[in-house]
Amino acid sequence: MDYRSDVVEVINSCGEEDGVYQVTISWVAKQFSKAEILRHVMTHEIHHIGKLLSVCRNPSCGSELFQ
Repeated sequence: MDYRSDVVEVINSCGEEDGVYQVTISWVAKQFSKAEILRHVMTHEIHHIGKLLSVCRNPSCGSELFQ
């Protein structure tokens, strides 16, 4: 399977130091590490992929791509 090189680079560059760097989000009174944010975004996107796959497996989707 081919992976986008920019995505692979970001994933591979995430190291121990990313757990130390803290980010403050304006709408939350809490700090998060760069690693926590990256894990959250990845989990969120995987969730969306799963939802798309379940919808497109439905015969009413009209797409043969995911069946």
